[in-house]
Amino acid sequence: MPIFPFKPRPTPIQQHITLPALPNAQAGQHYQVPFAAPHIADVIPPPNSGLHWHNGHLHGTPATAGDIMLTVLVRGTDGVQQISHRLHVNPDPKSLWQNLPSDASDPFHKADNASQRLGSAHGTLLAARIRGRSHAHSGSFCDDDFRLAIHPSSGAHILVLADGAGSAHYSRLGAQLAVNAAADAILAQLDNGTLHAATDSDTLANIFDHSLQAALQAHEHAVAAHPQIPGSKALSCTLLIAFTLPVAQGWRTAAYWIGDGAIALDDGTNWRLLGSADSGLYSGETQFLNHAARSPETLATRTIWHDSARAPRLIIMTDGVSDPLFASDAELADPARWQALWQELQTPLCAADPATALQEWLGFWSPGNHDDRTLALFIPGKHP
Repeated sequence: MPIFPFKPRPTPIQQHITLPALPNAQAGQHYQVPFAAPHIADVIPPPNSGLHWHNGHLHGTPATAGDIMLTVLVRGTDGVQQISHRLHVNPDPKSLWQNLPSDASDPFHKADNASQRLGSAHGTLLAARIRGRSHAHSGSFCDDDFRLAIHPSSGAHILVLADGAGSAHYSRLGAQLAVNAAADAILAQLDNGTLHAATDSDTLANIFDHSLQAALQAHEHAVAAHPQIPGSKALSCTLLIAFTLPVAQGWRTAAYWIGDGAIALDDGTNWRLLGSADSGLYSGETQFLNHAARSPETLATRTIWHDSARAPRLIIMTDGVSDPLFASDAELADPARWQALWQELQTPLCAADPATALQEWLGFWSPGNHDDRTLALFIPGKHP
């Protein structure tokens, strides 16, 4: 029997296939990335993962966080192979925040969120405040507060906001006392006719001086009445005051603003700021209501007024709203940014219950901005 030379059959070498890493997805957010190569025959996500593979793209909305193992069918030298490939899904950042109620037994407790709507023949006052995510997460109090008021005989509409200092233990009470005292002082001056005589900056500054004095006295009385409050600094807050009323020539609007936040007006020609935000040496630092705010120089500088032929649109907010909406002083002074905000607000303003809708709108997500938020508006004319 002849012996033929041995010719060994080549052993197949299995091809090593490397799949590209997939960028992380986020729970609850639409995901779409290209995921294709000549050797990929099919990609099979797990059932109920919310993901699909079509036309070389992996897309869908994963509902839960964690790792999703995809089954990838690839063509190799030995035919089709099955490979597991990982996609990591990050949690929705909003889901990481707790919403713990504040201590209802605290002697200075107030509702964590609030809203209000007041109407008159001239227009609508609307305001809402919500506790920031940082406070809700720890179960602490909302430090913001607001007060709306209408003086029927004069047609004046008053908006007052305050933001309690985060470093002041009872600032939530300080904000509450300040907005109520300041508004009551303006109402008292309306009753005696002072406001209608306000035809120059000095008179308007004097009106605000009475409001500041009332707010500071409210703080002092609280310290005297409650031994647990160590002093007025424990009640520190910003204070933003604005009022608008019809006068013989049209409408007169005046504002006083100490601290951060913003006040802006649109008289039908353009949006303009009624003051400027205070900032300190460090990020997040601002000025707070104190007796120096009543000095003649400070009153003259901070009292801003504007006459218009028609009733203005007016917006006033604490920094929990202004910081995420206006990234810089230039944006804060940009009329187009204010007009864009006004357009965005039309959705809550046109709701069946605009006060509640505005409160819900204030919960918008903005990474890194989780402070208390308060927004108040004067909307001229008839409004739902």
